[in-house]
Amino acid sequence: MFEKMRTRPWPAICIAIIGLALVFTLITLPMAYSKPKEMPLAIVSLDQGIIAPEQGAINMGQTIMNTITNGTTSNTQAIVKWTILDSEEAVIAGFNKQEYYAALIISADYTVKALSLQNATPQRPNINIIVNQGKNNNAATVCETMLLGITNVLKTQMQSNILQALQQSGQAISDIQSQVLINPIDVSVSYMNPVGNNSANGMGQSLIFIPLWVASIAGAVLIYQLFGKFKENTTKPSITKKYGLQIAAALLGCLLAGFTVAFIGAVIMQLSFSFMTVALFLSLASFCYMLMVLAVLNWMDMGGMAIFILILLMGMTLLNLPYEFMPTIYQDWIYPWIPMRFTVEGLRDIFYFGAGIWNSATPVLLSIGAVSLAVLFLEMFKPKKNG
Repeated sequence: MFEKMRTRPWPAICIAIIGLALVFTLITLPMAYSKPKEMPLAIVSLDQGIIAPEQGAINMGQTIMNTITNGTTSNTQAIVKWTILDSEEAVIAGFNKQEYYAALIISADYTVKALSLQNATPQRPNINIIVNQGKNNNAATVCETMLLGITNVLKTQMQSNILQALQQSGQAISDIQSQVLINPIDVSVSYMNPVGNNSANGMGQSLIFIPLWVASIAGAVLIYQLFGKFKENTTKPSITKKYGLQIAAALLGCLLAGFTVAFIGAVIMQLSFSFMTVALFLSLASFCYMLMVLAVLNWMDMGGMAIFILILLMGMTLLNLPYEFMPTIYQDWIYPWIPMRFTVEGLRDIFYFGAGIWNSATPVLLSIGAVSLAVLFLEMFKPKKNG
């Protein structure tokens, strides 16, 4: 193949130029066209409502929840995917499963307090916004801003409704009512699974995967060069030995990579985490990645490196974006095939959700390692070239 390229270089040069242009276009497009869509949020109305003598059942919390989820309080209907829950406990459970970025909770006495704004002793009704920072801090911040915007709309609507009702009844507005109506709804914001101060603004897990991936690839290439190249007439026992040597070297190399990257994260990046837990998890991830690279190299030789370089470039872009910000084609066809995302997801579990070495990403990483190991051993049955 290389001889043909030397004799006819122009087609190869043209293909290389066009191919690289297309590759780097694919890499930069997600950042250029990222916009939020269907961001998962939860909403709960605990409002008990009241039974009014003339009006019957009144439940403002239920009305507000219906209005918000129908998208009539703002233009967020395409951006947000609402889930209606029945309790704050359900919200917390969903947060710990990383199902929602934030939640809006309407208090149990919302209607009672809202109606009291027309009385001599007004009380502000309560809405609580809970933000799940650990799921993705950047996306959670966007959702927090969005929910605060919705509550501002609700405040304006309530001010208008109360003033109109007071004018129609001919009732004078007291000083206390005037002060309360300036800010008629008490909105509180709290945070769950916080990212803390030493987390690179919640991006620590995305920073760590790059040196780990590079170290794993470099280690696998060195191992392949040292133990993976046997002559074509090598006997089967020697071939089996070469796989054993590669796996043993990968076991040692992954520990070196895992503990080194954990040290870099703790000391140089100043991230806060359980060192031993992260180091062992990174070692496991590195071992699985090394097996994957070795499997490809044993089948394709060094030409297979292009795959992993492309994966690195794509991962550096996509793994810094919240999933809901990616263009649809990247969500469906590219992101699922980036193996480093499991390292990022596992580190997120460890950093912000109190998980250990065994977390949501561990079974997938072990599956990658097992399949890679099988592919590596199957290489011994590959037909060998003569001469």
